Amino acid sequence: KMFQRRVYGIVFNRIIEGEKTLRARNREVSLEKFLIAMYQAVECDVDALEKQNSSCNGVPNEQTPLNGRMRLRSRSNSVHIKRDVGVLKLALLIFSIVSGGPYGCEQAFSAAPPIYVVLCFLFLPWLWSLPIGLITSELSAAFPDEGGGMVEWVGAAFGQAASRIAGLLYWASCVTDNCLYAILFPYYMENLLLVDLGPWGRFLVALSMILVIGSINIIGIDMVGHASLFLCVLCVVPVLILSIWCIPYFDLSLLSQTDRPANLQWSLLLSICIWGNSGFDDVGSLVEHVHNPKFTFPMAQLVTVLFVTFVNTAPMALAAMANTNYEQWQEGYFEVIANQIGGPWLRIALAIGSSACLVTELNVLTLVTAKSVNYMAKQSWLPKFLAWQRPNGSPYTAILFTMCITTILLQFNFELATQLHTTFYAMVILCELCAVIYLRCYQPNLSRPYQIPGGLGLMLIICIIPLVLCFLLVFLAFEIVQTYLLLFAFACIFLFIYNSWQARRKLVLQ
Repeated sequence: KMFQRRVYGIVFNRIIEGEKTLRARNREVSLEKFLIAMYQAVECDVDALEKQNSSCNGVPNEQTPLNGRMRLRSRSNSVHIKRDVGVLKLALLIFSIVSGGPYGCEQAFSAAPPIYVVLCFLFLPWLWSLPIGLITSELSAAFPDEGGGMVEWVGAAFGQAASRIAGLLYWASCVTDNCLYAILFPYYMENLLLVDLGPWGRFLVALSMILVIGSINIIGIDMVGHASLFLCVLCVVPVLILSIWCIPYFDLSLLSQTDRPANLQWSLLLSICIWGNSGFDDVGSLVEHVHNPKFTFPMAQLVTVLFVTFVNTAPMALAAMANTNYEQWQEGYFEVIANQIGGPWLRIALAIGSSACLVTELNVLTLVTAKSVNYMAKQSWLPKFLAWQRPNGSPYTAILFTMCITTILLQFNFELATQLHTTFYAMVILCELCAVIYLRCYQPNLSRPYQIPGGLGLMLIICIIPLVLCFLLVFLAFEIVQTYLLLFAFACIFLFIYNSWQARRKLVLQ
């Protein structure tokens, strides 16, 4: 009887706590979701009570630390997720997603004069990346126990329908970004080995890269973090060496030429520059792994902005002074410059660094993309098998699904994939900006352990430039990507039909 009374007390307390939490966040959830959450919480507490009760069945429960407290894993197939990502590891993950170095951005010099390219890479991290990073820090701290990232944020502001659309946009942005690195990797390998792989050879090299990266992600986020640290060193050191070798060619007048190239392509320039500085919001889906998000997120974002600005701008500006044949600048051209001014050894170092950069970025982005798919499957927006996880929290089915879609998209060329990615990414950022503004205006009492300083006025000011750039990106690239946007709209319609069928099937079963 005493045991039953304590169980009833646990149930009552959990319901009261859950209701208070929902009221504090001004959120509405269905009765089904509320009862499921309460059942899971009660099950965990009852397991703890059974362990203390000597009359239980004697089945031991495994104790696992979570967020500084001791919780008990139930005897069901629950997942234990460690919050062990600190400032340094998170900064490395963000750098791996955002940049990894200036590799792949060479084509910007064939799209616009060098002074335009250098200024874009110098100021965009502060006008574009830092505001988005601060917004991510505020929202991640406000929703520290969610794994959905921007999907959860948009849902908290505008409801489930908007959340589904935002989730699909985010997934499309990530998966097109993934295919970019897989597309570039074979070309850098050709420059390293001095061979022509041909179409099928490039496809097999890209496929091998995708398989290796997928295996690392299935092992777990610890493996992703350690691999990112090692690969970041390989990425940064070669471009720093190239920068040093380019110093004798230093001449600012070479960057002031505005008549070359003759054909100014604003859409391609902005797409490459935004792509080279995008991804500061992607780590929002990893918030459940981050220790003390209130402090870790803003510090890691600031450190990464400083590092990205230096690592991108300095090598690109110095290399542009050493080689002024801007019309010939294409993917992998840094290796050509390295061979001209330093010889074969520097070319090989750049080839290794560029390959490590692409592997690093695809490594982290695969996990981020899989996390978003896993979250949407948990919300029953996608088939349930995509929500399966290993005991360490690795969403292995979502990772395999991401690998398959990335392989299919290898048919795109670099220019099309870049503009398609930046178009989807601009729509994602629009959703995030609208969500943070709405939550500030209409949910001022939402718990925000970290908040952008300066109040609502300053936050609106720092959001202006990202908003303008988002609309500009979509406008400039619309003519090129309109066919794929139409296919995406059909995919959204199909998803809504699937969700409606699932909801009706549940009603029939009930």
